[in-house]
Amino acid sequence: KMQHHARALHAAWESEDFTKTYSETYVKGEKRELVEALGFDPTQITEQQIDEAMAMANLVIEDPSLHDMLYQFVKDYAEAQHAIEITNVAGTAAFELILTIIMAAVTGGVGAVAAIGSKAHLIKKFQKVGDLLSDFAKATRKLKLEGKKRKAKGNSAKFSDMEADQVQAKKTDAHGAEDGKVSKKANKKVEPKNLTDAKSILAARREEIAANGYTPKYSDAELQDIAKNGDIGSDRYQVRFMETSYLNHRDTPDVPLSGSMGRSMTGKSGTGAKYWSTSFDQLEDADTDPRLISQKLGLTYDPNVNYSLLIVDSQAAAPLTGVKSVSATFENVSEFANTELPDDFPKSFTDKVMTPEFQAEYSSQYKAAQDAGAFADEWSANEFENHLNTTDLSGSDKALMKQRFEMHETIGNNDDYLGNGLTKNNNPTVNQEYGVVETLNFERNEVNLSQLDQKNAITILPGLSPI
Repeated sequence: KMQHHARALHAAWESEDFTKTYSETYVKGEKRELVEALGFDPTQITEQQIDEAMAMANLVIEDPSLHDMLYQFVKDYAEAQHAIEITNVAGTAAFELILTIIMAAVTGGVGAVAAIGSKAHLIKKFQKVGDLLSDFAKATRKLKLEGKKRKAKGNSAKFSDMEADQVQAKKTDAHGAEDGKVSKKANKKVEPKNLTDAKSILAARREEIAANGYTPKYSDAELQDIAKNGDIGSDRYQVRFMETSYLNHRDTPDVPLSGSMGRSMTGKSGTGAKYWSTSFDQLEDADTDPRLISQKLGLTYDPNVNYSLLIVDSQAAAPLTGVKSVSATFENVSEFANTELPDDFPKSFTDKVMTPEFQAEYSSQYKAAQDAGAFADEWSANEFENHLNTTDLSGSDKALMKQRFEMHETIGNNDDYLGNGLTKNNNPTVNQEYGVVETLNFERNEVNLSQLDQKNAITILPGLSPI
């Protein structure tokens, strides 16, 4: 305090406004020491954020299992890094890193920099852990509050006193797709016991289709309900449909399973395969018929292409891939683009193009370019731009269209993308608008198919043939 007083006096004597300069200089010095002592700038944190940080800190202190898991997380994180990174982590107490997780969660990183010094780069890496911890803290707080309410009511407490979310439980039968009505029979969701069971289910389905013809399992109404209220990304078994040639990496075509689940992408949270997929339940009614699968996924079936189907045990794969999955709605894909590729596709851009109206116009322009042979020699943004230059679109509209093409190229939301979480049905024999509920996936670690196979996280059905 004496040092701050002396420095403030010195600065004040040299200024034209003694009182104001003295006050500002003194307060600045006091604040700097406060920040150094607390590890964060209190003026950058709201009262609510402090409450949340305290709640999370109490959880760590009061819950031994959570305490142990967080310390193990720090240990595992350090051991997984380069030797230099291990030194950086070892140079800071584990609790300081846990404090960083908490402060990053409640402030978005604003309040944690002073606490970790040279470890500032860890904030982004720990943000996901902090988000999960924050959700856990809020849920725990809610449970405690409800417990107090029940205790206060004594024996008069009843379930009707509890807060409840409004939900709709809809059950469907195996033939609800014919009339689009919700059935009163048992739920028809198919959940394999394991990867071997998944293959058996598909084999049985093929016999059924061969004998009775193909009928989609879910109606449009049911698919819309699943897209709106369900979460197929959380299903344990997912499926990925791709050309067989992609199973081996183009640089190592002779190395079995050197390919990956999709095209590599570098985002803010990592580098790995980016791809679109759906759950096993959504696609199993089409068996392994590449024509039926293509049509359900809104794709154009090419009889000259060899296709494969990958069944993924996401429970076994996620620890290796670090996969991030979002349902394919305008809102979710926009947020994904803003978060992972903010320089290429900022919110100011997605707010304009990720709408039904703009998507319809993009689809129209893309198909017009395709029909005109714009992509005969090369599929690229420049070729699409050449087509746009033949239209009467304004300069700003052409720029948006070209950037939308680049988003199509990078993320994969193509000209048939609907933006409601569903694929377009391209099967002319089925009187439905939609095919399946789909997800956009981003593996934040570079992992090839061979590594997934070694972990028994995938099973591959190559060389698919139509029924």
